[in-house]
Amino acid sequence: MIDLGKKRNDTTGPISPGEVSKKNEVYYPDLYINDIDLGLGVADAGKEYTATVKVKVRSISKNVNADGKKNDSITLEIHSIDFGKNPVGKIKDGREHPLQTAIEEGLEEAQKDKKKDS
Repeated sequence: MIDLGKKRNDTTGPISPGEVSKKNEVYYPDLYINDIDLGLGVADAGKEYTATVKVKVRSISKNVNADGKKNDSITLEIHSIDFGKNPVGKIKDGREHPLQTAIEEGLEEAQKDKKKDS
């Protein structure tokens, strides 16, 4: 696994006086998800989980700042995430995720076809 953490002093730009004490803290990029139930609850906040994420690389930028330090930026499009315990999830209003619905409908059709053949 690649650790995406970055210390504040690794970033470019000025540090405000209030942030000087935080300059060695490690920060991580955020992923915000809205209206999808991942099977996580309030009690899961602050816990770490291992997840499988399917992504599409949207863009890669390679830059060199004024100090000569290389700075690569990558934009990822998040297609799906699997925590293992609730791999598909539900939309918050209770509707099934379209992929889950399609799989269930396909399984139901297969069951019906199997019964017809017996």
